[in-house]
Amino acid sequence: MRILVAEDDRVSSLKLCRALEKLSFEVEVVLNGADAWDRIRNGKVELLISDWMMPEMDGLELCRLVRARPDALYTYVIMLTSRDSRDDRLAGLEAGADDFLTKPFDSTELVARLNVARRILTMQRQLHSHAIQLAELHAVLERQNELLVERAATDGLTGLNNRSYFDETLRSALAAAERHDKLLSLILVDVDHFKTFNDSFGHQAGDEALRIVAETLRSTTRAHDKVARFGGEEFAVLLPETDENGARMIAERLRVAIETHHWVRRPVSASLGIATTRFPVPDAAQLIEEADKALYRSKSMGRNRVTHHLDLDPDHTPGPRRTAAIV
Repeated sequence: MRILVAEDDRVSSLKLCRALEKLSFEVEVVLNGADAWDRIRNGKVELLISDWMMPEMDGLELCRLVRARPDALYTYVIMLTSRDSRDDRLAGLEAGADDFLTKPFDSTELVARLNVARRILTMQRQLHSHAIQLAELHAVLERQNELLVERAATDGLTGLNNRSYFDETLRSALAAAERHDKLLSLILVDVDHFKTFNDSFGHQAGDEALRIVAETLRSTTRAHDKVARFGGEEFAVLLPETDENGARMIAERLRVAIETHHWVRRPVSASLGIATTRFPVPDAAQLIEEADKALYRSKSMGRNRVTHHLDLDPDHTPGPRRTAAIV
């Protein structure tokens, strides 16, 4: 243990230094409080034995400065003084002193008070070590929780968000659209003739086809769009702040990207159905039902095409756009 002695009386400091060295302590001596404070600020000092009365900075002021360092490791302070009144002791304790050693010091008393200091500093080091371990454990647990949340929201095959996460996202997005008077569109994407693809080439090839479709959807949509695996060979794409015309453009972009991918075994295409909110904003189940009906129309019309739910209404004419342009 390293001990810093702050004592302006050279005779007293020499006696104390020799006594400490005989006890196998590493000792440094300074002659005033200001020098002691410099040593403490610039290095690790576990134990300080400080005289009460010193030039430039007295022991009480030094003690207050030491205690004002909340982020530093604890420094145990023994005040070396000939003062023994109750008020003096209280003043020292209020300044942050841990113990007192009467001048001129007694060697036996010195050893006893150093043993107390050693026990307290040992416990302090253990507490500090435990705090570091707890912080590291907390960081590990935080990361594990993040991974668990991520896994709970992720489809294992495609790496997209899963249906459960998408349902929550859709409900939140619809609430935000209603709050901020914004439009929102939903695209459902279904891989055409996927069962026959599986039957012809096997489930591993089918899984690989789904991964390719998933990556195509992810790479073709905008950064703020949400893509999820909806179930089986069906996918969902949520388009915030996107009107009917913008959703049609994005859906057609997705359809073409899937169709023109370099498929190794045979061409793969997809049918897409779109639904766009209006005012009042429909709930999630209604929006999904509308997109699903539009998807069914695409499939019944020969597949590999895009249908908007409004196309099912023969009297529909496109309304004014109410959102930002498509990027």
